[in-house]
Amino acid sequence: MGTKAQGDGTLTQDGNNIPIQVSSRFANRDNSGTPIESPTTVTSAATVTLTPPTNAIGVWITASDQPLLVGDNTDLDNSAPDAGEGCDIVLSGDKVFIGTTNMNAVYMKAASADVLVYFRWEF
Repeated sequence: MGTKAQGDGTLTQDGNNIPIQVSSRFANRDNSGTPIESPTTVTSAATVTLTPPTNAIGVWITASDQPLLVGDNTDLDNSAPDAGEGCDIVLSGDKVFIGTTNMNAVYMKAASADVLVYFRWEF
């Protein structure tokens, strides 16, 4: 794999000596006033708001046992989740990455029944 990052600020290099950007750390809770920690239960009755930590480049999200709606606004319509309008659908067992460098929040709502959601921020 790649070499370790140099103290002089140069990027890590892959096996072909090509500079690549890689995460230097990760976190399992958001940056809200009352931090939400992973895993968390998401219901179909209320939208859960995750606040990206400072300098996070994105978040990995896994829905454990039910589909999950994820979007960049609170308009998550779980009455017709198959339409996928205005949101992404994370299927049970899938792991998706959502870039958050220009987002103030990530919104989640269960498509039907409660779902246990695992998330991990990357920096």
